Amino acid sequence: MVTSALSEPLLSTRAAYRHARPHVDLQITEVDTASGQRALLEHEIDIAVIRPATPIRSLRIQPWRHDEFVIALPPGHPLAADASSPVNLASFADEPWVWLRREASPDYHDQLMATCRDAGFSPGIRHLANSIFTQLAMAASGLGVTLVPNGPYARSSRPPRTAPSLTARTSLNSPSCTATEHTNR
Repeated sequence: MVTSALSEPLLSTRAAYRHARPHVDLQITEVDTASGQRALLEHEIDIAVIRPATPIRSLRIQPWRHDEFVIALPPGHPLAADASSPVNLASFADEPWVWLRREASPDYHDQLMATCRDAGFSPGIRHLANSIFTQLAMAASGLGVTLVPNGPYARSSRPPRTAPSLTARTSLNSPSCTATEHTNR
């Protein structure tokens, strides 16, 4: 399962499943989308919670949660004072950015880049993270701004001070999905 799914609705889904099937041993492993796809296709796992950007031919995909991007700002940032007013993503063009390594999630990384390019700039990447939660922790530590899905932002144990909505709403093209193999084993 991708890191951003390690909260709701996973917790309530897991509790309901354990209640209905108490003798089934559930093992949850954090994976990136590419690793989850590969593990399903190689019969190493039965289900994956991933963010595929495109359909995968031999997998059955079911949307699970849909997120939109929000800008996470470090404490004390001038635009952090009023989280109720939407902000234009382009106003962060000259900021230092906390970014997700492409190797961690190529599809997600590419969506972040495309979102910034659509806003008219390429981000000045100063700091790299391996997960969305690390992006948030780095922003909360004052290292820079970052663009993250609103779901993980809301559930971060140490979120940046605020996450104003963007003036141009940007939806993730790849919602969190559950994926299983088409054929039953």
